[in-house]
Amino acid sequence: MEPFGSILGALGSIASLVSLVTLWKQGQSKALRGALLIVFVLTGLSSYLSYQYFQVTQPEAVLRAKQGALRSSIQAFLSKNAIEPSYWEPGHNEGIVKGGLIILELNKELFPDSYARIRADIEADMAFVQQHRNQEEHRLAMDAAAKNIITILRALAGGG
Repeated sequence: MEPFGSILGALGSIASLVSLVTLWKQGQSKALRGALLIVFVLTGLSSYLSYQYFQVTQPEAVLRAKQGALRSSIQAFLSKNAIEPSYWEPGHNEGIVKGGLIILELNKELFPDSYARIRADIEADMAFVQQHRNQEEHRLAMDAAAKNIITILRALAGGG
């Protein structure tokens, strides 16, 4: 629908310019010519700004910008303070998991189907942790959940 709208906008601008040129040739007074010149400049500016707006709001451009922002936020998240899972620190792992889920939640419109599966997997890991308070099982489950979210984030960041 947008390409059709931009074509109509271009045709409208061309029609406006043709009518302004016609009126310019017929106009006798300097005041009318000055007003037509202002309208001509405003029509050109409006056409240019409409085209620029269309370029910025194209769905592909918006998607690329959001994906770039996601990559940079994930890379910043992963590079801060040695984000590595630790078997001996289940609380650290829980922070990694919840921080990763926040990043994914904020950008879920970029990958809605994958996001639902990722979230379900992580929530299943977290539910297992809550049900099994045995130290060994708790540590293993949190370590696995943290490794899972880090792997997912690295894949989304393009860092494999």
